[in-house]
Amino acid sequence: MRLDRKEYEQTARRAVSEGVVLLKNRGNVLPISGGTKVALFGRIQSHYYKSGTGSGGMVNAGKVWTIPEALEENGIVLNEALKEIYRKFDEENPIDCGAGFGSEPWSQAEMPLSKETAIEMAKQSDIAIVLIGRTAGEEQDYADAKGAYRLSDIEREMLFNVRGAFDRVIVLMNVSAVLDMTDIEEADPDAILYAWQGGEVGALGAADVITGKVSPSGHLTDTIARRIGETPAYPNFGRTDYNCYAEDIYVGYRYYSTFDRKAVLYPFGFGLSYTEFEIEPGEFVLKDSLGKIIAPEDELFVKKVIDDEGAKLSFTFKVKNTGKTSGKEVVQLYLCAPQGALGKPDLSLAGFAKTEEIAPGESRLVTIAFAPYSIASYDDSGATGNPFSYVLEAGEYRFLAGDSSDRLKAAGSFMLGETLVMDRLSSQMAPVRAFKRLRPGGATAGRESREIPGCENLPEYGKEYEDVPLAKKRDIETAKADKPDFLAYSGDKGIKLKDVRDGKVPMEEFLAQIPDEELAAIVRGEGMGSPKVTAGTAAAFGGVSPFLKEL
Repeated sequence: MRLDRKEYEQTARRAVSEGVVLLKNRGNVLPISGGTKVALFGRIQSHYYKSGTGSGGMVNAGKVWTIPEALEENGIVLNEALKEIYRKFDEENPIDCGAGFGSEPWSQAEMPLSKETAIEMAKQSDIAIVLIGRTAGEEQDYADAKGAYRLSDIEREMLFNVRGAFDRVIVLMNVSAVLDMTDIEEADPDAILYAWQGGEVGALGAADVITGKVSPSGHLTDTIARRIGETPAYPNFGRTDYNCYAEDIYVGYRYYSTFDRKAVLYPFGFGLSYTEFEIEPGEFVLKDSLGKIIAPEDELFVKKVIDDEGAKLSFTFKVKNTGKTSGKEVVQLYLCAPQGALGKPDLSLAGFAKTEEIAPGESRLVTIAFAPYSIASYDDSGATGNPFSYVLEAGEYRFLAGDSSDRLKAAGSFMLGETLVMDRLSSQMAPVRAFKRLRPGGATAGRESREIPGCENLPEYGKEYEDVPLAKKRDIETAKADKPDFLAYSGDKGIKLKDVRDGKVPMEEFLAQIPDEELAAIVRGEGMGSPKVTAGTAAAFGGVSPFLKEL
């Protein structure tokens, strides 16, 4: 059977379009109808970033669609004079691809754009799109610098000059991850689209959303904070010797919902559509491994939660399209767990589901189900009396649902009268260097209300820091104590691995003839690009030296 490349391309194109996140759409400036005259600004327009840096970035592609090609393929009329200006700049200022793996620059030198040029293009065009491009990834994380996490001075000037000349401005982000939004918010574009990096046909998927072939249904998997300094990991990131995860479990939205909701510009899970949806919570039950439905009030509920490994908490929602355009919605379910002895975030994502396409006025039912184990907390200190165990602490477990982490309503709850141990484990790879980690602490006077719809009357918490539990032994000490007996080095006895396989000699005698440096070669393997394995495989193990190959 021959592979149908077009089928794969169409699938990828749909996946890209469904991942585009629409953050802003004032006055319904999007979508753009066919025949609209568009001025496209930004030098990366002819060099769509298909992927981030590292292994994926080095994949050869037959054709990578550009944003101009994709827009024109969707019926948009681009300003030809502006296209020619960027073509000449690109010819005189070639793209800098870097020196190879992980060395690509985060961005390319942007073309300076004068106010006069922007004004002239506005006379010839109906609307402006400003394209911002970034790459980052393996061995090339963003730095908190202009041209990386932040806009460069020339990008900022371009954006403000376009904003000053055009009545309608769209910012399109062809990026690896969210950028600092300070300059973009100040420029106040009418629409903001995160189109990310979608491979060879990514530009086509983005254009499908811009032109309304697809209603956007992507939602943020990140929180966009107003300032990077307000993110919980910022004070503990970027050391060259070690980094401490002092924010502990309070990462991203878990931190902001618990401690600092004012710091959020765009919340986790946020994403607009060209239509509107109404999400109504329905049935909340426990389904045991045999499919029997048990209500939270049933006396069997707690027993099944703890004893039945196949049990699932199940939530059903009715999603109605109340707008005028077909589209898809993502239902998000969050847990508001009792603080208990361990401390918990105010919100934890418990599950989510995307609907099929829903026509205006129609409804669909969506079910989100998950094992109770997945909402348990790990006790690494013994605070609950159950060290190194996953537990459900006593108290009320309240669930909230909506279309983002800040638009929620009550979806169900259950009460535990005592702490349940879901799994008993052991301490492995605990920290050996002392540091303090974050947890909710005492009340803070004058703090903004932490009321969450469906999870009201939450006590006010400040930030406290506790000593992180340390390992009693370093891992190397544990490993040495657990080292098995072995034979002394015997030199080459002519024993082959197939002799061990055939039962002629024990494995210990085979290993005894291998010197230490060759044993190390087995563990180390041979790095990416080894001719011994399929191209792209990270490493080859075993026959990585002439001696080992003979064995």
